Amino acid sequence: PNCHDHKDALEQDTFSDFGAFIAYTPHGTTHIAIGGVGGSDFKNILKAHDYDLEMAEHWVPIAFAYQKNMYRAGWLECPVTCSSDTPVSECKCTCPDLADMLALSPDQLWGEYMNVVLALNYKYIFNKNGTNI
Repeated sequence: PNCHDHKDALEQDTFSDFGAFIAYTPHGTTHIAIGGVGGSDFKNILKAHDYDLEMAEHWVPIAFAYQKNMYRAGWLECPVTCSSDTPVSECKCTCPDLADMLALSPDQLWGEYMNVVLALNYKYIFNKNGTNI
């Protein structure tokens, strides 16, 4: 967020308007900046799976929210803290049950995990050919 975003938030006339405004423009973009998705290689990974990149434009910018959903569900483990000299390989969230998750059938994976992660956006799990990725 920039200074103008915060200025606009503070100029709201009611607390209700302030709450609605602050939840998106300045607040949401902060999650994108510090939410752990910076430097992710979504584009090349999705291209390798023949995923529709136009579809990806709808959800990749909020990928931090999917990580948040996984963390809140207990499926993603993250370090409590990392020092500035901690290597990125040691300062990242991990999914300890990933192998077990990937061994499930697509329907089981959706029913047990992905419906929570993707907040019921079922259409996002298919590539251009309709294959569950």
